[in-house]
Amino acid sequence: MTSEIRPLRAVPDPIGPGQQARQYVTHSEELALLLRITNAFSSGLQVHEILDSLFDELQQILPFDRMEHAVLDESGHVLTTEWFRATYPSKLVPIGYAYRREIPIARNERYRVAAVENDLPNYALDRPADHPVSLLTEEGIRSSLSCPLVVGDEVTGYLFFNT
Repeated sequence: MTSEIRPLRAVPDPIGPGQQARQYVTHSEELALLLRITNAFSSGLQVHEILDSLFDELQQILPFDRMEHAVLDESGHVLTTEWFRATYPSKLVPIGYAYRREIPIARNERYRVAAVENDLPNYALDRPADHPVSLLTEEGIRSSLSCPLVVGDEVTGYLFFNT
């Protein structure tokens, strides 16, 4: 039996607390999606091509409007946008946008786990105007999932999923 993979935006009822996006995708569809993502990573594509593929594939199961790949410099203080893609004309946090953090991220345990922020406008209130979160809220972004990219013991960057 096959069923259609639908973006969460097409699901009639909003996702409630405790529900997971993957409950809308069957087990075989999850495996097929994982295989397509794995194939993209092992295909020899350029990083931006892999990220484009990841954006397209994850759109089927995650409700997001903007995905960003940002890398940390060697000091662990500066996070720079290397790639992004959005379903709307995103302009305020372009490729090459760099933001200096007061606290180094690279070895800080606080930044080593995925984090969800569901109220970005409130979160942005005590941030400077040039802070990426403040800029993204100007574009209409209201929530974010931050996924650290860890190599060995250090965070080297992030994938951000915004909606």
